[in-house]
Amino acid sequence: MNELQYFKLVKHQALVYCQLYIFLPEDKELLEPIGFGSGFLTDYKGKPFLVTADHVIHCDDYETKEKRIGHEYIVAIVNNVNEMNKDIATVLTPLGGFYYAERLNINSGEEELIDASICLLKELNFKYPFLTHEISINDNIIVRAGIKKSFYDASQFKEPSKRQQYAIYGVVHNDIVGIQAKRANALFNNIAYSTTSGNYYIFLFPSEIDSKDWVSISGSAVFDYEGNIVGIVHRVLGKGIWVTPIKYVKMLLDLALKTNQ
Repeated sequence: MNELQYFKLVKHQALVYCQLYIFLPEDKELLEPIGFGSGFLTDYKGKPFLVTADHVIHCDDYETKEKRIGHEYIVAIVNNVNEMNKDIATVLTPLGGFYYAERLNINSGEEELIDASICLLKELNFKYPFLTHEISINDNIIVRAGIKKSFYDASQFKEPSKRQQYAIYGVVHNDIVGIQAKRANALFNNIAYSTTSGNYYIFLFPSEIDSKDWVSISGSAVFDYEGNIVGIVHRVLGKGIWVTPIKYVKMLLDLALKTNQ
């Protein structure tokens, strides 16, 4: 991948990427996030959605054996809007009405969690615009702060191919220091599709993965160099990246449209 293609991919994903903060239900003021995650905006049959990994919003369900526990948290999009025009915390938009699902394993007779979740965005979610934050590499600004985010065209949902190379963009190394949020941008490329295992695709990274470099990237899109999305990040292990297939996202999108007719 040359430098121009690299910058193009970062910009393309930054315009649909959303950083998510997770809060305890009692934290009504959204002051102390207990977790972070990623997601992306998509337009599906004329409706706006946020897509993320289910374990981002239901972390307890995935801690040991994957099972629904029922703990609910407040999930908020980072708008990158600052009404006071000062270097302090940005506006956060809390979301509600997430769709998620389980799948029956015919062999074991047990339900398996599908690590994908979507939220149909309503008019009230757009009180403040969703904007980009500044992204620069070696002092070159690739994406300027304050650009209005766009919605990914769901017609570009694809199946993975061993003939393609893939990439993952996200915000990592989140830390809240006082009232400021510290974060870093990351684009992992040269990722190859290997095989399918159960409910997941397995992709391989060229080198050993340090999981600390991937913290908060769960829920990010996995996309080819033409911008087609094939799935969302579930977890990383060794050189492997476990990815929830985009077909499960499409299933939830269709369900949301059907129940909101």
